[in-house]
Amino acid sequence: MLTNILNRIATLPQWAQALLLVAPTLVLIVVSLVLALRLDLGSVPLWVFLLALGVSAIIVLWLVPKWQVRNLPVEDTEDRHKKFEFENEARKIIAQILGGAFILVGLFFTAQQLYVAQDVQTVAREAQLDAQEAQITERLTRATEQLASDRLEIRIGGIYALARLARDSEDDFGSIVNILQTFVRENAPREKAEEEFPSKTLYSDPSGLVYPAPPADIEAALGSLIDLSFERDQGIHLDLHGANVEGAAFGTTGGSRANYQSTYLFNTNLQYASLIGVNLPKGDFTDSNLRGANLSRADLSGVSLQSAQLNHANFFGVDLIGADLRNAQLYEAGLANVDLDSADFQGAQLKRAILCRVNLQGAKNLTQSQLNATKGGEEVRLPIGLEPPPAWGETDDYCQ
Repeated sequence: MLTNILNRIATLPQWAQALLLVAPTLVLIVVSLVLALRLDLGSVPLWVFLLALGVSAIIVLWLVPKWQVRNLPVEDTEDRHKKFEFENEARKIIAQILGGAFILVGLFFTAQQLYVAQDVQTVAREAQLDAQEAQITERLTRATEQLASDRLEIRIGGIYALARLARDSEDDFGSIVNILQTFVRENAPREKAEEEFPSKTLYSDPSGLVYPAPPADIEAALGSLIDLSFERDQGIHLDLHGANVEGAAFGTTGGSRANYQSTYLFNTNLQYASLIGVNLPKGDFTDSNLRGANLSRADLSGVSLQSAQLNHANFFGVDLIGADLRNAQLYEAGLANVDLDSADFQGAQLKRAILCRVNLQGAKNLTQSQLNATKGGEEVRLPIGLEPPPAWGETDDYCQ
């Protein structure tokens, strides 16, 4: 039976004979691939598969061509030469078949190794991220614990550590901002009964200028919040309601403008505070103390200053379009180059306030008696029906 099979194979074209005869090697290759798929390449060396395939290829290349030409008659030298050529041609065909198979095997193992390498890199990257997350958590815990210290320098160190961590960890940015704001509110609560004007707690130089003098740790927390406001295009949510931040600075030097997306400063002591050049649109200052505060060049459009104390406050170049000034106290406040279009003045007190180059067109609930109570005014654009008080013409020097 085996002889009949071999004789039938001998009648086939040479390429078909070679393919049938190298079938055992191809089967071995397939088996090796199956084993490679089922076994862990990390535990079974690659050379084991390559050695098995190499030995099989050598056997096939040596024996199969000889078997193909075994029946050729060899009577003289020319016959031996032809037999050798046939054998060599068969070996070339088999070598091409085996070469293609080896290329496929090589590609497979290369893909397997790349896959394993990617898995290793993924695991390493996840481990690195876990380590970084653990480190950040530890830093956050340690810095937060420092805020509860009885020693001022340790609290300040914790504040600066939190600010640095906020820049390093995007996920913790908002939480750290809230921690710093909570620290200010809890450690510097407003005490209305203790507020005095002029304040005895702030230092004034001989020229009368008032310098910020909040506690060092509160000042450090506020400074960190200001710096962090630049880390976001839309600014940060500033919530210091109910706090005592008298004399604090909410802007920066060098022409930069602190940026706050929303502001909750209602019921806050901001006496003598510096809000120069800050962006506080639609901020809430309801019932806050802003006596003597400097708000020059601030964006306060749409803010609520209802029932706020604004005595002696400086509003040079301020945008107050649409501001809510109902029942606000503006005694001796300085308003120069201020836009108050659509602002609501119902019940506002303007006694001895100075208005210079102020736009009041479109102002709501502004009365003639309120204007008559002001100390001076020049180049003021008034709503229809209101007239400049006679006293304004006698005080031109106030707007020089």
